[in-house]
Amino acid sequence: MNTGDNLDNWVRPRTVVLLTLVLLAALWTAVLLSAVADRQDSLTAASEALQRTNRAIEEQTRLQMRLADLALAAGQAWLDEHSAADPWRSPAFHTLRERLWTATDSAVEILLLTTDGSVFTASGEPRAEIAAALAESKFSDLVQQAQTTALVSGTPLRLGSATPPRLPIARRLENPGVNGYTLFALLDLSRLAAGYDAQRQKPGGSIALLRRDGTLLAGAPFDARRVGLLHADPRASDEGQAGQPEAAPAPAAPAAFADDDAGQFSLQSHMPDFGWLIVGTVDRADALAPWFRHTIWVVLLALGMTIPLAVVAYRSLQLLRVVARHEAQLQHLATTDRLTGTFTRQHFVEILREELAHAGRRQHALTVVSFDIDFFRRINDGYGHDVGDQVLIAFAKVAKGGLRDVDVLGRVSSGQFSILLPNADVHAATVVAERIRRGVAAISIATEDGSVQFTVSAGMSAARPGDRSVDELLKRVDQALHEAVAAGHDRIAIV
Repeated sequence: MNTGDNLDNWVRPRTVVLLTLVLLAALWTAVLLSAVADRQDSLTAASEALQRTNRAIEEQTRLQMRLADLALAAGQAWLDEHSAADPWRSPAFHTLRERLWTATDSAVEILLLTTDGSVFTASGEPRAEIAAALAESKFSDLVQQAQTTALVSGTPLRLGSATPPRLPIARRLENPGVNGYTLFALLDLSRLAAGYDAQRQKPGGSIALLRRDGTLLAGAPFDARRVGLLHADPRASDEGQAGQPEAAPAPAAPAAFADDDAGQFSLQSHMPDFGWLIVGTVDRADALAPWFRHTIWVVLLALGMTIPLAVVAYRSLQLLRVVARHEAQLQHLATTDRLTGTFTRQHFVEILREELAHAGRRQHALTVVSFDIDFFRRINDGYGHDVGDQVLIAFAKVAKGGLRDVDVLGRVSSGQFSILLPNADVHAATVVAERIRRGVAAISIATEDGSVQFTVSAGMSAARPGDRSVDELLKRVDQALHEAVAAGHDRIAIV
């Protein structure tokens, strides 16, 4: 394929547009795949961050429960050692309570619950309010149902707007002693909430510690009602759960990372030995902010490539069309006689060579007719070249009017024209030549020196199976033309 053919393929609008669309499709497919992969990476990073946060929250929560358990164990040890003493009236027990209060940094307070539901507290403590809250939550029944060594947690007590919520935790006494006191502790949940606030994903994240029934134990910050509705377990008891904090925790259920309707990603972690659930959340916008910023930059970069690519494609298409138009003009100038609009001798011979080969393969007839304007030199010398040009133009017009669309007309010399007649034998070619000869004889060109009329002589020959080249056929045509001229002009000869 030559350069012209390649250029023709490139300058087709469909080719340029298709190539541009393929490149743009590949670019934006890469952008889309990158955005999807980056978003998944951001979700994975958010999930891993929440997992680390939940693990830290679980360790912090277990530490507070160990403090409460140690305080209860110390109080129970004193009661076991002084089983005959009444802790209600014992200064030593009061001293122990104060020491435990100080040792736990005021986070765990040891109290005694009597069989009648009264609460033994330090001076000034609202014991009636505590006793009422414990009775309402049936904390005593829960303690009595638990194992001797079990650590039991009840429902958080809210003792007023100025007092932080407290979580009651108890062990049932093996030796109840006087009046069957039950030792229990109140864990300051504001300590857990403060630790949760330090650990949560900021600015929009949150942490909550829930019972399986959806009761909020501690949170920072959290909507307890919403959490309870989303995460409550209807199979859980409303009375609280018992566990073994000293033993190895039971295997937890797999953490579930979810996207809720409130615009947050949440992750649940279970503490099955306490029957608790840790729910960590992060704001969806915060979690996806890095992905969003990265995607914006990628899209802007893709747009920065798309617009220039589209402009380059458009300008290239325009340039190629201009080049093709110029090449077509050059091709026309190279193959067409500027005066008469007929083909040049070189192009005529090229077409003849192709048609002769085609006729030989298909065994079709092919005839070539050459016309020579009689005394054309005299016309040029006598009337001037302008009149000679008009003669040539007039002949070409008459000849074209007598030809088929498949016929080829070429100007092969100064006053000589040749006609290629595919699928035409000598008889058909004679009819065409005679029609042209008569048409030319009727031409009259007005000049200052009078009207100019002229005639033509014609020679023709048909292609033969033995022809080995175009030259053999053209030689016979020239011979026929010479015979027509030698016979007196204005006639047709056949060889």
